[in-house]
Amino acid sequence: MSNTDPSIDLDIYAGLVELARKDIDSGEIAGESGNIQYKIEIIEALGRAREALFSGDSDWPALVGPIVRKDPSDWRAGARLAEWFSAQPDDAAPALRTLWSHDDTPPEERIRGFLRHLPERTVG
Repeated sequence: MSNTDPSIDLDIYAGLVELARKDIDSGEIAGESGNIQYKIEIIEALGRAREALFSGDSDWPALVGPIVRKDPSDWRAGARLAEWFSAQPDDAAPALRTLWSHDDTPPEERIRGFLRHLPERTVG
């Protein structure tokens, strides 16, 4: 069962992505050295997982799982995602391909698409 709850307002994510993009482009974010380093490591690790997924490497769940388990907002949600990636990679791969799309799909649409793929147990 997928998460298709129309009451979830994801339009706010587009604004957050734009704010982050402006901070990165301005160079201001680089000044937070210690505070930003772990975030850079997460982004780089997710980049490797993304490359593995799109190249057809079947080990992509092993790359992305440990990263999402470190979710600072809710480690339990990250653990559920990691378990889903590992247990059902054929179902999870399309969700990440939607989120990590190479096309010009707006960020909020990619997030919506990703969430539509998620089983209920991973988002509750």
